[in-house]
Amino acid sequence: MNFSASSTLREAANLFFPSDIYCAACGNLVDRTRPYALCDRCIREISWHTDGVRTCRVCGKSLAPHRAGSVCGDCRAMGRSFDAGISCCDYSGRASDMVRAMKYRESSWIAGGIAEAMRDRWEQLRGASMLPCPDVSLATHVPMSEQKKRRRGYDQAELIARRLARLAGVPYMADVLVRKRDTAVMSGLGAQGRRANMSGAFAVSAYARSLISGGELPVENVLLIDDVFTTGSSADACAAELKEAGAQTVTLFTFASGADWS
Repeated sequence: MNFSASSTLREAANLFFPSDIYCAACGNLVDRTRPYALCDRCIREISWHTDGVRTCRVCGKSLAPHRAGSVCGDCRAMGRSFDAGISCCDYSGRASDMVRAMKYRESSWIAGGIAEAMRDRWEQLRGASMLPCPDVSLATHVPMSEQKKRRRGYDQAELIARRLARLAGVPYMADVLVRKRDTAVMSGLGAQGRRANMSGAFAVSAYARSLISGGELPVENVLLIDDVFTTGSSADACAAELKEAGAQTVTLFTFASGADWS
């Protein structure tokens, strides 16, 4: 089944059997007025990055209690191609349940609630004058390969990014980056191994390059959107390609980020 046909069938089915009356994390029935399509219990159980939560000043993940200073272990070890990172919550418990359901159980509707949570985090930082990129010239997403997108029927990062861009009022373009190949699992790889694994995995599309070179696509301050930040190797590879194509700053914005244990 092709992408457009499978999407149409899902949309039609949702008219008669709406998915978003269920909690995006636990699956229990939920009032549609609940924030982010989460029941009261699940929204309390997510480790949100609210005021008072220490986060890495480079990537935005929450810092481990033992961590001295303001930079996580991975950022100390690897350095980063992107300039700053923002995240909404820890990638654990109910937040990881949401992401797994969206990715692996054909629950594309969860992207809407995730985008709303990200918009609220954006506004929280804006209100505190802590946004690392107050003037976004372009938003785009970390893409999956076309083969994987066809198998799944959608790219969850693209769904989140489209909705978030509308909610936050920033310009968005989908086809800026392309994923040229899938990569090996990152677990067990050191910093150099991660970089080697991602080498050549992403590129700025020929179409986007033509718009950039013609001055039709402003890339001064790029907002790069993804669902989850773990090692950050994909984000680094994407940011490096964007900067090579002319971006001055790249800010990474994800829903959830992994723990700082190293």
